[in-house]
Amino acid sequence: MPWRIATGLSLIVWVVAVLLIGERIEYLKPYASVLFSQYTVSLSLHLLTAMMTLFAFIYWLARRAGLGDVGGKLKLMDKRLAAGESHDEELAQRLQHERTGKLE
Repeated sequence: MPWRIATGLSLIVWVVAVLLIGERIEYLKPYASVLFSQYTVSLSLHLLTAMMTLFAFIYWLARRAGLGDVGGKLKLMDKRLAAGESHDEELAQRLQHERTGKLE
């Protein structure tokens, strides 16, 4: 799960960065052909490194925040609720009433 969060947030950050930086580097338009012909590999490697660094940082934050096991925790909680075991008895009772059709 954290890799999905990191991927989405990384893409959002990069889109915002491109939109904000794009207008500030308008002066480089006349030199675009020279930049891309001579520095394509260097620019690509720097951009890839920056993207991976941002992704790794957001992934680390997500893991640190405990978002790594959210899916597993929800599955376990759902199984326990289905079996009638729960920390929250009121929730378990309401779900049981909902399954049996006895809505209050």
